[in-house]
Amino acid sequence: EHIAICRHECLITQKEIIQTAYRLLMPGGRFCICQRIERLTDLLCDLRSCNLEPCRMVFVRTKNGDSYLVMVESAKDKKPQLKISKEIINGEE
Repeated sequence: EHIAICRHECLITQKEIIQTAYRLLMPGGRFCICQRIERLTDLLCDLRSCNLEPCRMVFVRTKNGDSYLVMVESAKDKKPQLKISKEIINGEE
């Protein structure tokens, strides 16, 4: 049930999660979040609007397909510094 709450945003929104992370982090503290690729634009906008600057992004894809997940690491109250890391291929040993 707790996974469904987060995955489908039944009781809490992505922005509320990010706002809570901001309140809990020390200056310069880091927050990581995974999201479906279709929500990437929303995620980046929500992070920036809460003063969590995206600093590292990693795409996850299937062995034979397109990216379906993105992992974003952000830092509290930092200057823009986004880096794209090498993708992760799910299912490859």
